[in-house]
Amino acid sequence: MAKDKLADWLESYSTLMELNVWCGAELRDSSFDERHRTWTVTVKRADGVTRHFKVKHVILATGNTGDAIIPQFPGQTGYRGVVYHASQHTDASIHGDLSHKNIVVVGSGNSAHDLCQNFHECGAGSVTMLQRGGTYVLTASGGMPMLHTGSYEEGGPPTEDCDLVGQSMPNAVQFALNVHGTKAISAVDEETLTGLARAGFQLDYGEDRSGIYRKYITRGGGYYIDVGCSQLIIDGKVKVKVSRQGVRRFVPHGLVLAEGTELAADIVVLATGYETMHSTARKIFGSKVSSRLGKVWDLDAEGEVNSMWRYSGHPNFWFMGGNLAQCRSYSKLLALAIKASELGIYERPERLTDIAVFNSSGY
Repeated sequence: MAKDKLADWLESYSTLMELNVWCGAELRDSSFDERHRTWTVTVKRADGVTRHFKVKHVILATGNTGDAIIPQFPGQTGYRGVVYHASQHTDASIHGDLSHKNIVVVGSGNSAHDLCQNFHECGAGSVTMLQRGGTYVLTASGGMPMLHTGSYEEGGPPTEDCDLVGQSMPNAVQFALNVHGTKAISAVDEETLTGLARAGFQLDYGEDRSGIYRKYITRGGGYYIDVGCSQLIIDGKVKVKVSRQGVRRFVPHGLVLAEGTELAADIVVLATGYETMHSTARKIFGSKVSSRLGKVWDLDAEGEVNSMWRYSGHPNFWFMGGNLAQCRSYSKLLALAIKASELGIYERPERLTDIAVFNSSGY
C-alpha cells in the first residue's frame, strides 16, 4: 500500500470513528498521584491552546523506537563535509548537484539501503555503504510474500482468524518454524543473495538462521527488505565497504576506518539506528517515571516481549508499539488489561520478567 493511501485511511478512520485526534499537540508536563493512581497531564495543542487533564492511564504509542543514536567521532569537528543522522534525511536532492560528490552511508539496515538508493537516483558521483556486521536480506517481491502465504490475501481466511493463528503461537515455536521458512525464502531469493555475496556484501540470517521476525522482535533492525538497492549493489552502482570495527576518526575530507583505510566523503549519513521507546518515555515523562519502567522490546526469560502491551513497571503506564498487524491484535489485549486494572482484577507481576495475569476469581 502506498504511504499516501495509508495516511488517507488513518485520517478517514479517525473521522468515521469520531476519534478526538490532536495532530501537532505536545505533552508539556505530567505527574502521577501514587495514592489515587491518576495522572495529571498538560497538553499544548497546535493552535497554542494549553489544556490540563486528569486521567487514570497513559499509553505511550510513539512508534517502535526512540531517540536517534548519533555517535560522535574523533576529528568530526574538523570535517569539512556534511554529516547528519538518517532521521534528519528528507531527500538527496536538497544537496544540489551531486554528480561530483562522494557519499558514505554508515550502516547496512533498511535506512542505509534506502539512503544509498536515494543518493544514487539523485545522481551522486559515488555512493558507498559502510557495513560493520552482516545483514539479513529478503526481497519485497519474492521472499517477503512468503512470510504470510495463504494469509492476509484475497481468498484467504478472515483477518481475525489470521491474527489468531499468528498471535497464538509462542515465540519459541515461531522461531523454530522460521528456520525452515528462512531456508525456503533464501531459495526464492537465491539470485539476489548470490549477487550480493559476490559484491562483498556480508549476509546474516539471524540467530539460528531464523530470519527476519526474530531480528525484528529482539533488536528492531539488522535486516533489509529489498526494494531496489540490492541490485544497485550487485551492479556496482552502490559500493560496499566492510569494516567490523567501523569508523576510527574523521579527517577533513572523509573517514578513516578502524583498519586504516581512508574513504573520501563529501556527505556522511549515519544510519546508526535508534534507542528504544524507553528513551522517549524518559524525554517526555522524566527520569522519575522512566526509572521504574522495564526494558522495552527483546524477550524476557519466558520468551515474551518485554513491557510491550503489558505491565511496564510503572502503574497505569503502558507501551503500545509494533506494526499494523501487531497493533490490531494487541490493542484489544491492552484494552482488556486496562479494563481489568480498573476492575481490580489485574495482577501486576512481582518482577518484570513475570507474566502479568488476570485473576479469574474476580469475574
